[in-house]
Amino acid sequence: MRKPFSERKLNIHDVVVHVYQGAASVEFYWDFAAKLRSDGTTLTTRGRESQVYRRGDRGWALVHVHYSGMPVTGGRQGF
Repeated sequence: MRKPFSERKLNIHDVVVHVYQGAASVEFYWDFAAKLRSDGTTLTTRGRESQVYRRGDRGWALVHVHYSGMPVTGGRQGF
């Protein structure tokens, strides 16, 4: 993600971690702000993400990621 952007900032919040015997899941919301290197246009996105980790012989490993933008909730939107 370094090449397309001249500036970028990622903030995460509302982090929830669930730890089990050999696995863990993490859920959080994110805000991403950036400036395109090509023309200086600014970009802002918000979303939520979940990650699943598995504990093995060599420590924790990320095995699955899912992310999506925030749902559209305005009138006559989200059809």
